[in-house]
Amino acid sequence: VKVQRPGLRRQFDVDLATMRFLTSATVLFFPSFDFSFLVPEFKQRLARELDFEWEGRSCERTGVALADDPRMVTPRVHWALTTGRVLTMEFVRGVKVDDAAGLRAAGIDPAEAAEALADTFARMLTCHGFVHGDPHPGNMLVRRQPPPKGRHGL
Repeated sequence: VKVQRPGLRRQFDVDLATMRFLTSATVLFFPSFDFSFLVPEFKQRLARELDFEWEGRSCERTGVALADDPRMVTPRVHWALTTGRVLTMEFVRGVKVDDAAGLRAAGIDPAEAAEALADTFARMLTCHGFVHGDPHPGNMLVRRQPPPKGRHGL
């Protein structure tokens, strides 16, 4: 269960106002460094980060895109318990992708896990035209899978 922090929307508005101010001030002193075009893009992208229903739909879209790859699993979204500020998904056990010692302890080769992850992101981008973008270790767990044809699975 992912619950949005109280006051996060207000903080978002303050951060966006700070970005507007800093980009405007930068242009005053350095006219060739006009990055104000980034502010609307940040506003749109970061607003999505505050919408947990959007995140749930993105998770489902990712699951459909990766359905043909037995190495990848996306958790099921529990829509009856999900709102714009609360995301409830199936609990999935695994080792954080950046925990090399934990991966080895689970009998998983970190290099093989990294290769599977890189392959997945490349396929999402080149074959499906999108990448579910919140790629931090808390969102990417590695676990052993049933062995496919004599090999161990990740």
